[in-house]
Amino acid sequence: LGTGDYATLPEAVKNVPPNSTIILDVGMYFLDERLLIEKSITLIGAGDNQSVVSGSNPEGGALVAFFGPGQLNIEGITFEYTGSPGVHVLYVEDGQVNIQSNRFTGVALIEDEEIDGYGIYLAGNTTGTIEANKIYWNGKFGIKASGQSNLAILSNEVTENGWSGIGIDEQAVVTLEGNYTVQNGESGIVFFDNSQGTVRNNTSTNNGKSGIAVQDQAQATIENNTFENNTAGAEGAGLYL
Repeated sequence: LGTGDYATLPEAVKNVPPNSTIILDVGMYFLDERLLIEKSITLIGAGDNQSVVSGSNPEGGALVAFFGPGQLNIEGITFEYTGSPGVHVLYVEDGQVNIQSNRFTGVALIEDEEIDGYGIYLAGNTTGTIEANKIYWNGKFGIKASGQSNLAILSNEVTENGWSGIGIDEQAVVTLEGNYTVQNGESGIVFFDNSQGTVRNNTSTNNGKSGIAVQDQAQATIENNTFENNTAGAEGAGLYL
């Protein structure tokens, strides 16, 4: 594992001091249980599909879980969950994040069954940036922002997730810019509850219902986006309010 003395990724995460950087060489890193992070840490991989963190049987509902306060930085790693449905790939609660240039893939929708599980789930008072990631084959949402999170979600490819590509609910506030949300089961982007956001320069195509949906008391400023071929079923629309 990098140039350190740790045999496994969980051992390294557990034992390094706060604010450490863990570098993952090219290879597979198998997890027998949830990777729990409760300190500020940086994880850096070798690039797209080179350093792969994989697991099939985590406890606690997530392959990787970070609980703040603190800073979580992740770059250049592929995270894949391969077990039973209903597990998130990355769960973050509170703290600040910089999640950049990774892959997050889970268990996609099986036939017409509704399966839980998000690629990236940001809850509580999480702040920060989610940028240039590839997020696909997750049971419900590719990215879900909840609670009172305040996030910039930029230039991600969010495709073939069971429900929607990007979901914003509760009182979360987001800036969505430059994302591609394609071939998701329902909406490319959806706002629920009292969430708010700015949606600018995104492309949302070939989703099961709508390119973007704004529901409940949610509010969104929508500028210069491309919505095409989101027409399956009676509720199909580029913009659904």
